[in-house]
Amino acid sequence: MLQTMVPGKDIEDVEIMKHRYDGFDKEMNANASRVAVVNQLARRLINANTRTRRKSQSKTRLIRSCASRLRANAMTSNRPTACRPSTLSAARQSPGSRTRSESSPKPTASRWTSRES
Repeated sequence: MLQTMVPGKDIEDVEIMKHRYDGFDKEMNANASRVAVVNQLARRLINANTRTRRKSQSKTRLIRSCASRLRANAMTSNRPTACRPSTLSAARQSPGSRTRSESSPKPTASRWTSRES
């Protein structure tokens, strides 16, 4: 996902990509504790059962490798260029277009509550 994100020419595209990346970043942080739990359970399996030790070790290495690559891609130069401040300032706002915050008002409490008479 990160490697396929290409920034657009106007500010709206860049804002959308930044929003997507921010959501992805939050999800990565939220799942960090789950990955730690999986690693801890894998260590217990490896230590507890010699019959499945090799299989558990190989799966553990695979999971750690995937998690490390994902984390590295999110934190290194593979980070989408749309999320970099230089890209945000360089993006042009297309004529007649408004930014996302200008075009859609924030939801109010009355908008989301049920209308009962």
